[in-house]
Amino acid sequence: MFIAFADMEIYERITPGTLEEKWPHIAASKLVVADANLPADSLAWLARRCGDAGLPLFVDPISPEKAKKLPDRLDGIAAVFPNLAEARQLAGRGDEGQPADGGADEWAELARLILARGAGHVLITLGKHGAYCAGPEGELHLPALPVKVVDVTGAGDAFLAGVAYGVLRGEPFADACRSGLAAARIALETASSSSEQLNEERLAEAVREAKI
Repeated sequence: MFIAFADMEIYERITPGTLEEKWPHIAASKLVVADANLPADSLAWLARRCGDAGLPLFVDPISPEKAKKLPDRLDGIAAVFPNLAEARQLAGRGDEGQPADGGADEWAELARLILARGAGHVLITLGKHGAYCAGPEGELHLPALPVKVVDVTGAGDAFLAGVAYGVLRGEPFADACRSGLAAARIALETASSSSEQLNEERLAEAVREAKI
């Protein structure tokens, strides 16, 4: 991707009232994905309503600044997908003066602090270091898969999509994280922000190739 334009003001129209009106459609879903482009009160409403309904909600914080929109308590959010800078923000640490890559001890501590806020699972994307996944089942660092990077655009979204795909197939979160890494690998291998190769057959092949 070389350039893109987006009218972010449209998100301000997605109010709790709008979500309430559309709730029958949302409730018919097996899983909901939202991001922190939504207004803070809408994110809080969605987390509360999905939690009450037992409907899995995945949230992408988008950026350290937008991560501040998430409610103090993350109950109702089945999984949150921060990168390292966003994880530091969510854990109350901040990113200024911190090492670029952190390390295993920091990743674990950040995940535990975010879990303590009520999130069901925390999946920290770590670029070349893979991902750190934590939840009730335990904690796991999965290294990044070998890949010839063409363009990084869309890799984080592909990771989240791969995890969602795995969860909807009934996979444990650890295995779903592996599906996420395989999906990210496919995205990294293309110049398109949305890879045409990212499909069920290719994803299964990528997981087998990686042997993760």
